Amino acid sequence: ALDPTRNDRVRREGELLRALRHPNIVEAYREVEISGHAAVFMALAGAENKGRAYTLADRLREEGRLSLDLLQRFGEQLVSVVRWLEEKGVSHRDLKPDNIGVSGTPLSLVVFDFSLADTPAEQIRAGTPQYRDPFLALRTPPRWDAGAERFSAAMTLHEMATGQLPGWGDGQSDPALLDQEVSLDAELFDPSVREALTEFFGKALARDYRARFDNAEEMRRAWFRCFEAIDVTATGGEEGELPEEFDGVTEATALAALGLSPRLLNALERIGAHTVAELIGLPRIRLYRNQGIGQRVVKRIRRLSERLAEHLADRGRTIAATTAGEGEEYPTDPAVWSIDLLAARLTTRGSAPGTAAGGSWMMPLRDSVAALAAGHGGVMTEDELVGALAAARGSAASGGERLRRAGVVAAAALAAEGKRRDCRYRAHPGAVGPLILGTAALDPALSAAPAAQADYVRRLGAAADRLAAADPLASPARVREEIAGIEPPAGMPPLTPERCVRLAVQAAARAALSSRGELYPRGMAAERAVKLGASSLLGPRELTAPQLRERLASRYPEAERLPERPRLDELLDAAGLKLAWDRERAKYRARTPSHRHTTGTTSSSPAGAGAGDEEAYAADALDERLRRTIGAQGFLALSVPPRYFTDAERYLAAGFELAAFSLEAELIRHMRALAAE
Repeated sequence: ALDPTRNDRVRREGELLRALRHPNIVEAYREVEISGHAAVFMALAGAENKGRAYTLADRLREEGRLSLDLLQRFGEQLVSVVRWLEEKGVSHRDLKPDNIGVSGTPLSLVVFDFSLADTPAEQIRAGTPQYRDPFLALRTPPRWDAGAERFSAAMTLHEMATGQLPGWGDGQSDPALLDQEVSLDAELFDPSVREALTEFFGKALARDYRARFDNAEEMRRAWFRCFEAIDVTATGGEEGELPEEFDGVTEATALAALGLSPRLLNALERIGAHTVAELIGLPRIRLYRNQGIGQRVVKRIRRLSERLAEHLADRGRTIAATTAGEGEEYPTDPAVWSIDLLAARLTTRGSAPGTAAGGSWMMPLRDSVAALAAGHGGVMTEDELVGALAAARGSAASGGERLRRAGVVAAAALAAEGKRRDCRYRAHPGAVGPLILGTAALDPALSAAPAAQADYVRRLGAAADRLAAADPLASPARVREEIAGIEPPAGMPPLTPERCVRLAVQAAARAALSSRGELYPRGMAAERAVKLGASSLLGPRELTAPQLRERLASRYPEAERLPERPRLDELLDAAGLKLAWDRERAKYRARTPSHRHTTGTTSSSPAGAGAGDEEAYAADALDERLRRTIGAQGFLALSVPPRYFTDAERYLAAGFELAAFSLEAELIRHMRALAAE
């Protein structure tokens, strides 16, 4: 207790805690008295951090929004605590990240600070304003109730999911004075749970308490449903073991194309891996040091990386074995010739060394294209055929040269096949480029007319453009559902949802596909790309500007290029990212968290701090409060002694690009100007 007059309050808190036994509530051992001051001897609520508990607030300040894996786990634990307290008839009255510790293996939450638990229900202003239900004054009569506790929990869940608090209206007025519902920026949510979380928070934070969840159990079930699909793969099955085969996978293949679950894709994005090459090249230590990812997910990522590395090594050996140098004999079997050998054969007069003269080497190539067309449902774009051929046959070249050679080979195969009476596939004009259409000679099921097939692809592209223009962006699941729902022409076999989406993007005029399976508009504004791709910037402690751009470009390769500093700093702040530019290291680094603990309207620094430490704590707290207010578009009045006003102006302008205004300061300036005259 700060003084003996508060002893009873401290003792009551201790007695309450000893009566509560829950794995996610701090454990109290006994009440003691020290020099006349009552105290509670209890367990450390979170991992030890400089003599204090490491809190959820610390984690959010250091790393930003939680990974999908931790968001699900921590959210379930928090709502379970609220439900348990509700059943016991106990209230916390101040649920917020600062009052929740983080510790253990696996990581878990521990709720502490029940100092306001016995506050009378009539006192509706108890607790921390940012997390307190602002509509309590509208009740008849104005009273705190269990619904307000669930409201505080929902505010905390929102901060866990986005790294910031939601707002109402202009963000400056009291929400109770506005006839508006909460303003949710849905694009801050992970794409796999975007629509579900938007619905959840719209209900949990409703202005009218009667429109919210009736009880904590209903809220817990709704939270659980938000994450039902995060372990479902793109093929619609539950993710168990990783794919057995990686046919056609190259270094440039997007990890999302492997049919991985949203949980795994979210974790991969957090460590900066969007393609096969980025995952294989990732230092192993990065996985173990990233505390935002559960150990079970880390093991699966490590196993995926190892298997992909083995696959590419085998593929490299195959390419090397089927590539002949100048003057060397070609491999006897043309079916194993690489793209390089085929391109060389096509661009060189005469027969290839060591092979029969004529076109006998062309038949295996034409068969390869037929197999690719059948594997793609009988419909491919020209770009898809070129990429698939390069992946299937392999090439020692890279980048544009690799695709150029594959293009030469694809064109030759199409020309040769088109001259045959029993042609199995042919090029057909499409909306945005040639289409490679399979015929009944390829497969009896492929009996749809070419014009009908081409029209089907056109409709897929139009749907992709419509979905890419949505605000907020549609979730990957909704994208697959809507595009796969477009009816194919009679006689054409149905394509898999994943295949439909990729074909739709190839045929679209404006839509592009992100590494997470979202459809977004080409040239999407950089500000929106930063907000949507924030998860890919949260893992590392520091990033250079080029590394930051590379990570976002991996997520949204066809978005607008990010600007240079200081405009880039503004975009990061607007997205709620806790990154500050370190001039000495020329890197963006995670901001140092404030070590202040606040309850209601009072605050305190760690015990034993010296005067210099107190100033540092106060500065950190003010800095963090300003950033939180700016992020939430809130209102904050600062009282500054006149002699410090100029310094305060410089501080706000340099650190936050804010313009301070004070009528008193303006009067002082005016009087000084008069005195000078």
